[in-house]
Amino acid sequence: MNITRMNVRIDKTLKEDVVSILGEIGLTPNDAVRVLFKKIARERAVPFALSDVDAYNDKTIRALKRARDAGNLIPVGTSDDLRSYLAED
Repeated sequence: MNITRMNVRIDKTLKEDVVSILGEIGLTPNDAVRVLFKKIARERAVPFALSDVDAYNDKTIRALKRARDAGNLIPVGTSDDLRSYLAED
C-alpha cells in the first residue's frame, strides 16, 4: 500500500468534539477519513447531501447567493449528471 500524508484545517472545537465521538465508537480520526474516502471512491459520490452540510463559510455562502441571484447556477441531480454537463462542448 502506498501511503501519503494529508493535512486538514478544521475548527479546534469541532475537531475535539468529533475525536471524542469517534473514540466512543472505537475509531480514530484517521480511521474515519479512510472509511469516508473508501466510500467516496467506491460510490464515486459524497455519501451525503452537500446541501445538508453546515460547513459553508460566509465567503462561500455569499458567492453561492451571488451566483444564484445572477442565474449562474446549473441544477444537477447527481455527480454523474454534473460530469456529463461539464463534458459538454
